[in-house]
Amino acid sequence: MDATNKPYKESLSYCLQTLGVPNYLEQALSSKQQDYQLSQADRERIKAQKEANTQRESSHPLSKVTTVYEVSTNQMAVDYLKGRGIVKIPPQMKVINGEYTNSKGETKKAFGVGVLTRDGGGADIHFLQKIGDLKTLSLGEKDISFFKNQNSRKVAIFESKMDYAAAYQQMPLDGVNIIIANSVSNATKVAELLVSEGLTQTPMIFNQNDIAGYKFVSDIMQKAEISECKSIHYDILSEYKKDINDLLLDGAKIADRIEIRDAEYFSNIATSLQDILKAQNTPKIESLSKEELRRDDATHQQYHNSQRQEQGQER
Repeated sequence: MDATNKPYKESLSYCLQTLGVPNYLEQALSSKQQDYQLSQADRERIKAQKEANTQRESSHPLSKVTTVYEVSTNQMAVDYLKGRGIVKIPPQMKVINGEYTNSKGETKKAFGVGVLTRDGGGADIHFLQKIGDLKTLSLGEKDISFFKNQNSRKVAIFESKMDYAAAYQQMPLDGVNIIIANSVSNATKVAELLVSEGLTQTPMIFNQNDIAGYKFVSDIMQKAEISECKSIHYDILSEYKKDINDLLLDGAKIADRIEIRDAEYFSNIATSLQDILKAQNTPKIESLSKEELRRDDATHQQYHNSQRQEQGQER
């Protein structure tokens, strides 16, 4: 919660999606659901508390964007992106300053490169230097980014702003609609936007090569009722957890990896990766002592001797 600056439920969802494990807490709670009768006094008390929470949140915003600049105006940002192989800066990528309130109620300043969300009021930024283990931060309402192109029905969807910036180095993306999810948890929002904008015809989806990435694509396709999409081919195991930016740094030609797949492909890959990770985490058989090995060997020899005796009697 401290690292993401988010409430418990959103922090839990982030952890579960990152690890690719089921929400056992939710399953346990769902299995013990009961019907409770609330008195009128209880209902009024709960309503008053909700209103108080809403007023407190509106008067003390958790985070917000304060200023936005072009990347070219900040040499530190230019050098940071260059270190990630990004020298051709997408026009939507900005230097963004913001403020957020931590769990102690203290106001902190945030600075990084990123993109504004679709309403322009929020942003998703990447720090130029990590703060502890924290690399990114959402400012304002956590949402997707959408950069519309009125003259095109093509659409490219990215998990993150850095994926977009990396693909922009090699691919002609100025003439297409750009959607940046800013989190795999926003798959539903991406699907709803595709439907509302009529952009469901074979979209191009850039996912990371991990369980969450494949689930992300599968969820979008199922919820938007998309039969097939274009995606980037990874070597599933040797390139596990790599993304578009990693491919760029590896010197790969991203466009040469484009292929067309259906939703079942992505769900199958996610399931297979889960099975592999589960198998890797299975406890190993404890090594046997020399005494146990001698005892097992004696038992094994005794079995074979009895087998030979039975075969001799049959003859």
